[in-house]
Amino acid sequence: MIKATGQTVFRLISAFGFMISVALCLYGWQAGIFTSQERLQSCIAGFGTTGILIFTFFQAVQVVVPILPGGLGCLSGVLLLGPWKGFLYNYMEICTGSIMAFLVAKYYGKPLLCFLFSRKLLEKYENKRRNRALRQAVRHCHISSGSS
Repeated sequence: MIKATGQTVFRLISAFGFMISVALCLYGWQAGIFTSQERLQSCIAGFGTTGILIFTFFQAVQVVVPILPGGLGCLSGVLLLGPWKGFLYNYMEICTGSIMAFLVAKYYGKPLLCFLFSRKLLEKYENKRRNRALRQAVRHCHISSGSS
């Protein structure tokens, strides 16, 4: 019962977060913030250093909990901060988020997965993970891409 209640609460929080994101996007679009680079920059600049910190936090958290497609966050960093600062901030934020994802996996691991996903779904991906041919194909793709 606790697991079902926890999953329900998690889904409600996710739905609420999604609705807030949609509302903020609609507001930003109607206000012209997302249709003009100058307006977006002035909106973020209006928050001063806090705006950059919020953007940085948002990008880092987005690696762990994907809210928007990652490319949009990277693009907005370059648009807001310029090519060099945008690249630097995006790189630092993605590294920070990756460290956060590693730490979440290290400390909470499988119990967190069992809490978030159904047993059936976990077994499906566990069976795929055990498939030797699939592991070799993934390894081959990883090595051939130059990411070793």
